[in-house]
Amino acid sequence: MKRLKPFLYVPIDNVVLRNVRSCGVRVRPRAINQIATEQEWRDLQKVLTDAAKMAGVPRVLFDDVWSEN
Repeated sequence: MKRLKPFLYVPIDNVVLRNVRSCGVRVRPRAINQIATEQEWRDLQKVLTDAAKMAGVPRVLFDDVWSEN
């Protein structure tokens, strides 16, 4: 699991969006149902990647399931 974490995308849901906002990162869209295109998904993954780098953790840790491992 430790070797995989840096390569995993975040499975985006409203929990993930809430977790990243709680770190002080402005996230658009504000809800999962507002992601309409693949490019919006990729842009959001980039924001999550950058936020995770600032925190010194893999981006997948914004997901509650992975943060416990």
